[in-house]
Amino acid sequence: MKKVFVVTPAFSGGSWICTERLITEIARQKVHVFSLGLGTIFHRNKAIKYFAIPFPRYDKWGFLTSLSSAVALIWNIPLMIFSFVALIVYMPSLVIFNGFAAGLTIAPFAKLLRIKTVVVYHGYIEKNSNSFVSGVLRFLIRFLDLVVVNSAGSFDNISSLVNEEKVAINEHYADEIFFSGTIQRKQADSDKLNILYVGRLDSEKLCKTLVDIALAERSNKDYTFTFVGVGEYDQQLKQASEKGKSIKYIGYVSDRTVLRDNYKNADVVWSCADETYLALPAVEALACGTPIIIPKYAALPSKIEKKILVKSELVPAEIGWLVDPFDFGSVKKLFTEIRKNRLYAKMKDECRRYASKKYSRTNLLDTSEKILKLMR
Repeated sequence: MKKVFVVTPAFSGGSWICTERLITEIARQKVHVFSLGLGTIFHRNKAIKYFAIPFPRYDKWGFLTSLSSAVALIWNIPLMIFSFVALIVYMPSLVIFNGFAAGLTIAPFAKLLRIKTVVVYHGYIEKNSNSFVSGVLRFLIRFLDLVVVNSAGSFDNISSLVNEEKVAINEHYADEIFFSGTIQRKQADSDKLNILYVGRLDSEKLCKTLVDIALAERSNKDYTFTFVGVGEYDQQLKQASEKGKSIKYIGYVSDRTVLRDNYKNADVVWSCADETYLALPAVEALACGTPIIIPKYAALPSKIEKKILVKSELVPAEIGWLVDPFDFGSVKKLFTEIRKNRLYAKMKDECRRYASKKYSRTNLLDTSEKILKLMR
């Protein structure tokens, strides 16, 4: 039986969910899959063997890795050490890395052992003016057999460093559980607005304005702000939820049935996007029939600084709104307009239709087939 070794900095978050979907599909083809990662395992798939290295939670402290490449490297040192040992002992046919940080450092060693290498990548590589750094990056990428990205924008970004034939696009999609059941309808006489946030509670996710408004309105009965996730704002929200009536802090949720119920009970979901793709919670919300509110700037630190815009076609007016996440007043005004006019009620059916058409799992099968071919 062929063996696949998976290396991940965390067993949570959108990038891991997308990686796990891929390896689950691969495991169906009579392939033994072993996954090594840092921190807590929140959800187990019977088709995959897991090994977790005790470590701080990435969804809570991972924002530190965006401070610099040095921090990201230090964070991944334990993972690299264990991965080197596992490769020698396990000797897989193929190794899949969730992210470039560990992938680029381990791939050369894997190639020495004649092991095929794949990186699943959700992000953006800043073009470096330093010719030495760019040269090292190009050299290390040569050791990869395939790079799996999640959007056309990421494809264009990575194609400047690696041959296009070695890049596959595997866009976000919503699991069937989010399409299941009827769309939640609210009573016509209810004018309370239920706003949900799902994801890491970090500044780079452009949710600070939402957090600030929730704290300012924590005694306002016209709103309910529900937060699912952990991060730099979690303690602040947890304390506020114990005092204010309009804030609910749930924490991290791995059960997708519970996530689905939260999406369905919300009137709108605040999420984020890169230039060319929506974050996974936004896709899941649409599948549940819930409109989305997306900050108009791409939610990556380097792009936020440059105020690079999300493509407007990602959020048609029929399914949601693009907002300036740094304009407290305009966001609050939008909330008031949505609540008073019950705008979300007219959008629910279209949200699910849009998700059904655009966010299917078809290309997951194509990508898994490309990975399987590497082992033949």
